[in-house]
Amino acid sequence: MRIESFIEDGWKKQGSLYEALGLNNREPGILSVVGAGGKTTVIARLMKEHEKSRVWLFGDNVNTDLMSPGYTWNMEWSEAKKHILVNHPRFAPEVREGDIIVAGDNFGCGSSREAAPQNLLKLGIKAVVARSFARIFFRNSIALGLPVIVSRDAASILKDGDLVSLDIENDTFQKEDGMDIGMEPYSGELLDMIKSGGMMSRLKAMKEKGEI
Repeated sequence: MRIESFIEDGWKKQGSLYEALGLNNREPGILSVVGAGGKTTVIARLMKEHEKSRVWLFGDNVNTDLMSPGYTWNMEWSEAKKHILVNHPRFAPEVREGDIIVAGDNFGCGSSREAAPQNLLKLGIKAVVARSFARIFFRNSIALGLPVIVSRDAASILKDGDLVSLDIENDTFQKEDGMDIGMEPYSGELLDMIKSGGMMSRLKAMKEKGEI
């Protein structure tokens, strides 16, 4: 299959998938989340500099089943979102746009369902920071435009409710008091993909520029 055909086919699949989930990439670094009934739109600027984000702290081995429970797949989003990451009892009722998840080792283990990072995007999660990630979850997240960041220290330093500043473009991650937290920077290619809103949006932009 020619690369042009592959990309066109991917756009069609992404368009139908995002439409079904109420997600649309409108411009680089911006995620449009359409609320129940399509009546509300929340614009989440994933790459805002100097914006304070609230931390939700989780432990090791957070499974994708907790991010997308099978029994919720036929529910309306307004109900399904109440069942996400229920291992933290306050998360589903209180999570808000721009929050950050911080976790220990092997975040996103379990099945390879793409609905796991998709649900986090729909909740408005700005990024997931963990000591390590399950490989397929990491790849799915990057492909969908969800920043997933490796930090060896964040889960030990931070606690629930802490306010942090995260700027992945400039590789800075700080507590509200100015304390720096180590993070592994993205390569240029992965950063471009995140800023574009995911793999298909990046390929589309590359095609429009004549780069592929």
